[in-house]
Amino acid sequence: HVVTVFDRILSAIRKDTKSLPENKFYEMRFESLESDPVNEVINLYKAFNLIYNSEFEAKMKSFLSEVDGFQKNIFHLTMNEKSLISQRLRHHMEYYGYSANFN
Repeated sequence: HVVTVFDRILSAIRKDTKSLPENKFYEMRFESLESDPVNEVINLYKAFNLIYNSEFEAKMKSFLSEVDGFQKNIFHLTMNEKSLISQRLRHHMEYYGYSANFN
């Protein structure tokens, strides 16, 4: 199952990044990246002490304007699939502040 692989990947990431210094690993919420990509990238650059300049920002904004209107895939899951995901990934969902309940 994809859910099993995803559980293993998330567990490995959490385990392997525990001992990293703060400036060597960065996490952001996808919703934040989606709603305000420029500021999220700025925050990412700051976290790693990288130089963020107006030339890069212009390129990023140009790209964002090219993909404006992009429609994400929509998946319709059965109640059994939702239950399996909730059971297998609940600990990750709660860790990252997401609800494990699909209503």
